[in-house]
Amino acid sequence: MRRLHLLRHAHAAPTGKYRDHDRPLTVGGREAAAHIGRAMAARGDIIDIALCSDAARTRETLDVVLKTCGATPELQLEPGIYQAECDELAALLRALPDDIRNVLVVGHNPAVAEFAVAFANGGPTPDIDRLNRFFPPAALAVFKVEAPWNELSWKGGQLLAFLS
Repeated sequence: MRRLHLLRHAHAAPTGKYRDHDRPLTVGGREAAAHIGRAMAARGDIIDIALCSDAARTRETLDVVLKTCGATPELQLEPGIYQAECDELAALLRALPDDIRNVLVVGHNPAVAEFAVAFANGGPTPDIDRLNRFFPPAALAVFKVEAPWNELSWKGGQLLAFLS
């Protein structure tokens, strides 16, 4: 069995002072990322590999989450996640080696939210309802995936938790 952790970056500074790609997290964004890291640690989540957009806010979100939860996965910066659509996220996951069991993807909306909604096939009703309504900054969807990565399909994951 595989697990997919899909994380939207935490709240970032507005674009007025920074190029979009360079926007850092706000203080509140760092606190929210730490909250997710603590929740992952409490759940006992394991991460084998983290695939992260190369934007500053996703890298900073990942750094805070990993430090807070104590995970030390293989890290892979994926520039394509920055402006990816949900089909591109799926293609990235389908290319993973089958021996990888636990993946964390750190990305951006709308792709993260669209992917999560398209991928979810059941799960706790309150979490599914929240997921379908809004995927806020620093939210994490955790899915159980039965199929090998190269056979990943829409409605292919059972939502285990939606944390924010």
